[in-house]
This record gives sequence, C-alpha cells and structure tokens, in this order.
Amino acid sequence: MSRAPPGAGRYPRGTGHRLAAAQATRAGDEQGPRPRGEHPAPLLPRLEWRSWGFGLLQRHLDVVRHGIEEGRRTFANTMKYVLTTTSANLGNMVSMAAASLLLPFLPLLPGQILLNNFLSDIPAVGLAGDSVDPELVDRPRRRDKRLIGRFRVAFGLLSSCFDILTFGVLRKWFHAGPELFRTGWFIESLLTELVVALVVRMRRPFYRSRPGRLLLVSTGAIIALTFAVPFLPHASALGFVRPPLCCWWR
Repeated sequence: MSRAPPGAGRYPRGTGHRLAAAQATRAGDEQGPRPRGEHPAPLLPRLEWRSWGFGLLQRHLDVVRHGIEEGRRTFANTMKYVLTTTSANLGNMVSMAAASLLLPFLPLLPGQILLNNFLSDIPAVGLAGDSVDPELVDRPRRRDKRLIGRFRVAFGLLSSCFDILTFGVLRKWFHAGPELFRTGWFIESLLTELVVALVVRMRRPFYRSRPGRLLLVSTGAIIALTFAVPFLPHASALGFVRPPLCCWWR
C-alpha cells in the first residue's frame, strides 16, 4: 500500500480549490494555499469565487440568496401548473366517461378536444412568471405527492359536477342537439379550467394576491376568445354552432 506524501490532507481538494491555489501562487502571494481551518480572506480579492462546481458572478452572498428565492418561486409556480393540469385532466376524463354513457352521441369531437387543450395551455405559460405569495417562499418545500393526489381528486370531481350540471341544462332546458351540446360544453369546460388556474395560484383572498401580468392578460384574452369561437368564420368546420342566446339579442 502506497503512503500519502507529506502534507497530504492539509489542503482543500477539488478543481476549484486547486485553480484558486495556482492563481494565488502565480499572482505572487507569499502565503500560497492555506491549510484547512484557516481563514482565506487575504486570497479572496485576487480569486474568482468558486465553490462546489458553481461560480459567483458578483462578490457578495446576495447572489446566493437571490438564487434560492428564485428557485423557490420556480418550484411554487411549477406546483401550480401540476395541480391545475392534473385536476383538469381527471375532471375531463370523468365527465367524458359519464357523458358517453348518458348521451347517444360523442360529447366532444376530436378537433374540439385539441382546441380546448391548446387554448387552456396558453395561460399556463404565464404561470412560469406568475407572482408568488410570500408564505410560499418563506421556507424550502418539497413535492407532496399526497397533496397532489388529494387536490387532483377534489378539484377534478368538483369540475365534473359542474360539467354534469351543464349537461342537464343543455339537454333539459335548451333541448340541445349534438352541435349545440358540444358548443356549450366546450365553453363551460374551458372557462372552468381557466378559473381553476386562478384559484390554485393563491393561498390568500383574491384581492390580496394579484396574478402576474402575463397570466392575467392571457387568461382574459382566452376567456374572450372562448365566447367568440362559435361566431368565428369557419367555426362550423370544427362542429360549433352559434348558441341560441345570440338569437335573443338580435
């Protein structure tokens, strides 16, 4: 077994520390590298700060603090997207299965489902830069699978309740045929998912937790577009019809 050379273990190991020692030696520092435990303050002005594989672009620890805060904000916004998407997907699947058992026609056509998913994903992009309540970033958090599962089931089933209520109104009140039924459910399901996204993002009352500008603007634009879809040119190609309320306004 080979013996370690004299002085081994006295100095820090790692590429960053070896580079720092070499730079200090080339710069003419008489002290050279310091043993473990001694304060390296005399070396800091001449060296690029390096620690465990990442470098600091500025010579103060606020950089680390800002990085931690940004990481917590990113995690909080990621959880908003996960909760919104999983609950909406479960609710849509339950509603689609229930409608398939109760209706003699398809509740939504494939093109309408794709359009619904596409429009609902546009405001979700704004979640990446959404504002975060201070209590969500005051301490480190972990992904809670149980919380995700409970939320998915609770909000998914709640969304399905609104869908089934919409089914009853369209069939019993409006006596909706396949085209009108699909148009009405398309509007209701998309609006429900947009509202859920706004509810999930906050722990405070809505008047004390303002969403980010991109999320707010994109959600408002998609809500307006949702009501306008049946009136757009060539909307019939996707199976949409104008709701009967527009005829009452004429």
